[in-house]
Amino acid sequence: MTLAELLVSVVLLGIVMSVLFGGVLSVHRTYRSVTSDVWNREDAMRATAWLSRDLRDALTVTRGATASTVSVWLDRDDDGLQSAAETITWSAGTTAAGAPALLRTAGDGSRRVLPSITELRLAYTPAAPASVRTVTATVSYARADGSPRGDTWTVRNRNTA
Repeated sequence: MTLAELLVSVVLLGIVMSVLFGGVLSVHRTYRSVTSDVWNREDAMRATAWLSRDLRDALTVTRGATASTVSVWLDRDDDGLQSAAETITWSAGTTAAGAPALLRTAGDGSRRVLPSITELRLAYTPAAPASVRTVTATVSYARADGSPRGDTWTVRNRNTA
């Protein structure tokens, strides 16, 4: 094999390797994007399930100061007395790193954070604060490409008249 043949072989190998590397890189980017979308969607589904359960089972639903805050009283020990540990507050906030998140804070200080959720909007029916029966909630999150996505659902509290 001559030096010219060896150089041609090396150049052809380089071209083939760069095409293969580009394909692998593209597959990796797609995998990361899809994985991120799945994680964000799972957080939204988790938020839907947890918030729905809390709103449905609450003995009282108290509006927050903003349209992105609500507190509920869940009488866990069935004593009919509201204690701080039985109050759950849902709010749109931030993680320790400053990223937007949905926060579920219990009166005992325990906290669950759903970091993918960028917005929480709540609407109440009827409008009078003392008799909240139905809550319409919307959670929003960003897809991997940056486009917004959201889920809206309505929950009826089963403990109010």
